Amino acid sequence: MKFIFCDGGNDQKSIPIKSLFPQDVARIEIYGSCDGVFCLKGISSCITRHDQLILWNPTTKEVHLIPRAPSLGNHYSDESLYGFGAVNDDFKVVKLNISNSNRMAKINSLLKADIYDLSTKSWTPLVSHPPITMVTRIQPSRYNTLVNGVYYWITSSDGSDAARILCFDFRDNQFRKLEAPKLGHYIPFFCDDVFEIKGYLGYVVQYRCRIVWLEIWTLEQNGWAKKYNIDTKMSIFHIYGLWNDGAEILVGEFGQRQLTSCDHHGNVLRQFQLDTLENACFWYYEYVPSMAPLSK
Repeated sequence: MKFIFCDGGNDQKSIPIKSLFPQDVARIEIYGSCDGVFCLKGISSCITRHDQLILWNPTTKEVHLIPRAPSLGNHYSDESLYGFGAVNDDFKVVKLNISNSNRMAKINSLLKADIYDLSTKSWTPLVSHPPITMVTRIQPSRYNTLVNGVYYWITSSDGSDAARILCFDFRDNQFRKLEAPKLGHYIPFFCDDVFEIKGYLGYVVQYRCRIVWLEIWTLEQNGWAKKYNIDTKMSIFHIYGLWNDGAEILVGEFGQRQLTSCDHHGNVLRQFQLDTLENACFWYYEYVPSMAPLSK
């Protein structure tokens, strides 16, 4: 797994981010970026080693290994969900404790939460409990979901009904819940996600039915508002995601090395040559270099 910096031109710099972890990891989950710092979880390649959680500043190359939360006990694997943010330049990580209550139905129970404070380098149980108790989706978003100090997770989504969203406000350590917009039709969607778009919470839905198209919504003062209904007129390409505050759509063809950026009308804006597009796992972040220290 590599971290690729793209500056909008042809220049790229890649970093093998598995090397950031003190022990070997099989795969990595990304829980967003804040002020130029990333929160990464390394899933151990060995069943007798603990998973690892780090903060990483690519500009300063500083890495902070977050100690294991006491709530994990002696378990090697970590099935928690995480969120990452900051308050007054103090980085914080919130941990949602997940218990698998029905493996066959893929239903998980959301029990309680802890928060890690970089300034004290310690975990603290949260008094506020999540208002959502049943979770069917525990994968992190492929986009950054920290918006104005609030972190968002989609906790359930079945391809037809409105997704349920859990929110955590780092400013007051409080949870709340939110429903995604009602789409108004009965065509099952292929995938959905939340992301930041121009300072608002965005919700993107991707459909696949002969051709691929997208709907993009934003959460505004009076509720959800549909911003774009994008017909890509494409069937052979794969949509990898949105970029540049939702203004660009990144598409590519499996097995090819070219990633193409299009606008909402399908016009090609720019192209990137990557190592390969065989794997559909991409995460997109508008990265702003920062000198934020991790060794306070």
